[in-house]
Amino acid sequence: MALPLWLMPGWAHTAESLRPMATLLARHRPVKIIDPRAWPDRPGYAEPMGHELRREHEPCVLAGWSLGGMIALEAAAACPEKTAALIMISSAP
Repeated sequence: MALPLWLMPGWAHTAESLRPMATLLARHRPVKIIDPRAWPDRPGYAEPMGHELRREHEPCVLAGWSLGGMIALEAAAACPEKTAALIMISSAP
């Protein structure tokens, strides 16, 4: 089975903007959309995402669009053992 793929939208987009891509990719692997807006009371986004990653049983492929890519990069650096690959779409590292 393919590793899970986590998709993260950017600052100006909602999780719903990634739903069409997630639906297509879900034919090939488990897909989860992570929305940073779900953590409004946290000082940073990478910390709660790292917490979510640590709860997974296997490594994940992280894919982020714009700000989502930067958050995914930070989370991958914080949890390399849970990050199988990193995909940054229109992001500035």
